[in-house]
Parts: sequence; structure tokens; C-alpha cells
Amino acid sequence: EMVVRDDQATPAMGLAQSRSLADAKVFATLGFCNTGVAMASLEVFQQAKIPLIVPCAAGSPVTAKYPPRESYVFRTSARDSLQAEVVVADLERRGWTRVAIFADETAYGESGLADVRRSLAQRQLTPVYVARFPLGAKDMSEPLKAARAAGANVIFTYTVGKENAAIALGRQALRWNVPLVGGWPLSFPFFIEGAGEAGEG
Repeated sequence: EMVVRDDQATPAMGLAQSRSLADAKVFATLGFCNTGVAMASLEVFQQAKIPLIVPCAAGSPVTAKYPPRESYVFRTSARDSLQAEVVVADLERRGWTRVAIFADETAYGESGLADVRRSLAQRQLTPVYVARFPLGAKDMSEPLKAARAAGANVIFTYTVGKENAAIALGRQALRWNVPLVGGWPLSFPFFIEGAGEAGEG
């Protein structure tokens, strides 16, 4: 019998619903698309010894909180540290080594920023500019101007919302034609529909 709960993409609701699932004595759980929501709930499943299979929350800490032999937390997607390594290697190959990182203030943005910094450092590179912003930020013109002034030749984003589109639209408005790269949220309708032609290429 399927037991369904909605975490509403918020850590507090995710924690409440996770406790509800544990109280219902489910034998396994499939869930979480947001790193911050998953992180708030991991302890519930670990303590109850209920296997948790995470299909898409890609933040590296999600499966690193508990030692592998003791962990009840599993994931089917690649963790962000692997994605960051692949993207940074490609940036270096293309000569796009003056990286501006735009990361939101969620747990996803935080862990993604750390992963990109680590991958850059392994190649003796550092970001030329880092922008942090809350979910819901609509105007990215000021951080984009600062990134351009810092000499960035590529923008690497870690955000889960419509902010990717705001970054692309802001870059277009500034006529700043540098590549925009990032993780899987660049495939979201938020970005594709929100950015329109500014997301092309």
C-alpha cells in the first residue's frame, strides 16, 4: 500500500511528513527533490532504520552524513560533486577558467558552491567572483555587472528556481555574451520557458 506525503519543498514540512511516515511504520521511502528538505529529514529515517531512496536531491551531503556501512540513505542520481568535477574539467579544456559562481542560499546552492570551489582548487583555479542570492531573486543585474567587471569568462550556476532564467535574461540585457553552465536545473521548464531565447546556446 502506497503512503503519500507532500513535503511542499520546505524543510519544516519535509521533517513533519517524514516523522509521519516513520509513525506509519512504512518499510521504505522514496523521496526528496530538494537538498535542504532531504537534509532536514535524514535523521528520521536513519534512526528508524527505514531505507530512504532519494531520486533527485543531488547535494553532495545527502549521502555523506552517515558512514556507508551504517547508512539507510541511498540515491539514484549523481551527486553534485561528480557533476561539478565533470563541468569544471570541461571548462578548463575550453579555456573558460575565469569562473563566476552564482549560487542560491539553499542547501543545494551551498553544497554546490563548495563542490565547484573544490573542483576548481584541484586545478589550481579560484572563482573570480561569487554571487549569493535568496530564492525568488528576480534582478541579477548588479551581481552580473560585478562578475563582468571581475573578468569572468563563464558563469556557473547552482540554483533550483527561476533564478537561472533571471541570470540568463540579465546577461542578455547587459549584452554580455559569456557561456552559462550549471547542473540539471538548467533543464527545468523554469529555465527553458523563463529564459526563452536568452537561454539558447
